[in-house]
Amino acid sequence: MHKRIITFVRHSKSSWKDFSLRDIDRPLNKRGKRDCVAMSEIYAKEFSHPEIILSSTSKRTRLSLKPFAKALNIKKENIFFESSLYHASTDDIESVIFQQDPEVKSLMMFGHNPGYTEMANDYSSAYIENVPTTGIFTLEGESKDWKEFLKNCKLTRFIYPKMYV
Repeated sequence: MHKRIITFVRHSKSSWKDFSLRDIDRPLNKRGKRDCVAMSEIYAKEFSHPEIILSSTSKRTRLSLKPFAKALNIKKENIFFESSLYHASTDDIESVIFQQDPEVKSLMMFGHNPGYTEMANDYSSAYIENVPTTGIFTLEGESKDWKEFLKNCKLTRFIYPKMYV
């Protein structure tokens, strides 16, 4: 049995300025850029650092994770982009988790709602109405591998920009 941690980060606030862009190609707006830098610095100071980062392939998740990777000193070879995480359901998110190497004990995942809010509520004793942009929640538990993890984990942290910024 190993202690395992997954930190979920919802992408930062995206821009709707250019309506010709496909949803997957939308960048961050000014507030989104500010929030992801601020939250990455807070996270790096206060919480444990993940071994790897998994992210949706959208532009806004890619841009959101950059300050986190820098603040947490995560090397490029430990960042993976999964197309199945783009607007993923909880089943899609769980499927990606199950595929992870059992030697890895901590993950950080960047993705989208509604899947992230549903995932948070599946493992929380309190109801979370919405994981806001740049909101972060953590699941922790002990298990021999990632397939067993979700049977024994619980939500231990939920933070978001308006608590700090």
